[in-house]
Amino acid sequence: MSRQVGETVTVSDDGSGVLSGTLAALVEYCGRTLDCSECGIYEYLAGEQALRSLALWGLSLDERDRAWVGQRHPLSLLPAFERVLRLREPVAS
Repeated sequence: MSRQVGETVTVSDDGSGVLSGTLAALVEYCGRTLDCSECGIYEYLAGEQALRSLALWGLSLDERDRAWVGQRHPLSLLPAFERVLRLREPVAS
C-alpha cells in the first residue's frame, strides 16, 4: 500500500510553532482519514461574515492555494462555506 505525499500550509503563530504544528497535523489527519484530495481548517469571523483560512492540506497545492491561507474570505463569495455554517454539515465534493 502506497501513501500519497501531500503538502500542508498553515498560518504563523506566536513563534513557538505549537499552533501551526497542531493545525498542520490535524488538517492532514482529517484529509487523509476522509480520503480527500484537499482539506482546510477555518476561523469563522462572525462580525465580518467572513472566514480566515488557518490551515490547508492537499495532495497537489498550487500558489493560489498557498496564498489562500491566512487570508480573510467574505462568506458572500463562498456560498458552499456559508451553507456549511448555516446547516452545520461538512462540505464534501
